[in-house]
Amino acid sequence: MTAPPPVLIIGAGAMLDDLRDQVAQLGLQNIVRFCGWVDEPGPWVKGASVQACPSRDEAFSQTAVLAMGLGVPVVGTNVDGFPETLADRRGIMVSSEDPETLAAALEQILDGGARPDTEDYLALAGNVCAATEALVLAHNPSWRMAGGTGIHADWTVDAASVDFIDIETFSFDVEIPFTHEAWRGRMRSCNGIGATLPGPAVDAFDRPRGWGGAPSRWLCRHGPS
Repeated sequence: MTAPPPVLIIGAGAMLDDLRDQVAQLGLQNIVRFCGWVDEPGPWVKGASVQACPSRDEAFSQTAVLAMGLGVPVVGTNVDGFPETLADRRGIMVSSEDPETLAAALEQILDGGARPDTEDYLALAGNVCAATEALVLAHNPSWRMAGGTGIHADWTVDAASVDFIDIETFSFDVEIPFTHEAWRGRMRSCNGIGATLPGPAVDAFDRPRGWGGAPSRWLCRHGPS
């Protein structure tokens, strides 16, 4: 990237002075901001373009779950609980103690080259999402993610599995406009196409005739615009 993006470091601890010194040595005082301890990090996280969780050990990352719940992409390390938390393209995983790979993953998100799934759609009879699921299934009959509830991840089950109790949730619907090409790109990158099919099959999905048939014609007439 042409210029480093602003970096906010929230929290406090024994390494704070060392981190400040390192930032000064690298001449990044105008880029990196130490915000100290924050009791309610949600508003800070919500405005971020990406959240880095470069943990060495992480049984269950509440930090990552908070970011994902707010629609912020997460880059985490493949240690302990992260492979399950960030599975199914919910985030991007990199090796622990590998700053170069971490930096590359962050840059990929910031440059728009990657975007983990932090939202979901609800397929109802006769709507665009249902027609699109039928189209994905036509290209990948073994796809098992169709027919979702509109809630991207079942966090209540995940949280209960690590002994959280009295879990409360709320949900809301958001209308997000897509052009036809943007919606096709959204579905191309989903776990039913880009994440699981070999290259030639993805190419077939991309070609105009890959979108042929009733689902495609329905999308052209009624799809998002």
